[in-house]
Order: sequence, then C-alpha cells, then structure tokens
Amino acid sequence: MFAARFVFALVVPGAVIFAQTMGTGTITGVITDATGAVVPGVKVTAVDLNTRIERSAFSNTSGNYVIPALQIGTYHVRAAHEGFKMITQQDVRASTWIPQ
Repeated sequence: MFAARFVFALVVPGAVIFAQTMGTGTITGVITDATGAVVPGVKVTAVDLNTRIERSAFSNTSGNYVIPALQIGTYHVRAAHEGFKMITQQDVRASTWIPQ
C-alpha cells in the first residue's frame, strides 16, 4: 500500500506569504510527498476565516502553487489529491510585508 503525505511550504522554512498590492496578499508553496518528490495536480484551497470565501489553485509540474490576490486575514489552507490524505494547515496569516 502506497502512503504519502503532503508537505506544505507554508509550514517549512522558505514559506512565502506576501503582499502584492495594498490590502491583498499571496499564499504560495511547494507540494511534496513523504519521499520529497514533488506532486503536481494537487488542489490547494485557502479559506478566509472571516468571510468563508474559498480560493483555489493547483500545483504545477514542479509542485508549486500560487493563490494570489487574497484579502489580508487568517486562512485555513488545505491540499487534496486522489490517493493522498487531505492535509489542512490552520491559521495561516496573510498580511502585508514590506522589504526593508
């Protein structure tokens, strides 16, 4: 039996949550399985905890995903793909970030 899990870049060093324009942000990351291999075609959904609005994207052939133009706030982010256990990362904060 094949078992794997998704690893969100959101929970490992190098996670990127940044502002695109005033008042919006982006959640981006890489999906890998338990062996470290990238997993394309994973549906990644960010749910705004205040509005319950959902925004989704799919990981590409490099395992990367981008969910742009999110309202600033707190999100639950889940990843789902046939044959894998769905994983949820709770309380992901999208906020403005200005490099110094």
